[in-house]
Amino acid sequence: MKNIRTGSCNCGSVTYEVHCEFDSVLNCHCGACLHRHGHFGAYVRVPFEAMVINETPHMKWWHSASTSEDHGFCDTCGAALFAHAEYEREVIYFTPGTLDNYDNLTTTSHYCLDEKPSYYEVQNDLPHLDYITEKNRRDRGEQGC
Repeated sequence: MKNIRTGSCNCGSVTYEVHCEFDSVLNCHCGACLHRHGHFGAYVRVPFEAMVINETPHMKWWHSASTSEDHGFCDTCGAALFAHAEYEREVIYFTPGTLDNYDNLTTTSHYCLDEKPSYYEVQNDLPHLDYITEKNRRDRGEQGC
């Protein structure tokens, strides 16, 4: 049986289940994530079919034409929950801070450091990649679920 982990927005109006195992967190420093999250965005990448989203009236999707991504959020508390890219439909990204249990998660890489603002520094030896691609993910050995 697969591991099932649960999560929700801040107010609990939107809940989800992830039906697979995962442990890798990526930090994205692109301008879009900076504006969406108020700082860099932390994400976990899983197969789309492993994600079960409780589609309540509070679950909203916004399409970003500049990034070709759909972003899922709660319209009550505003929590950013999901990102689903047009160029990578077989996977979905979710924000690990919305999980009910954060055990066994590790940040494994940074993306778009060329867009990072100067008010903070990234001080570790994790891979620094300029953009997210399937090839970069495979090269790092990330398998997802």
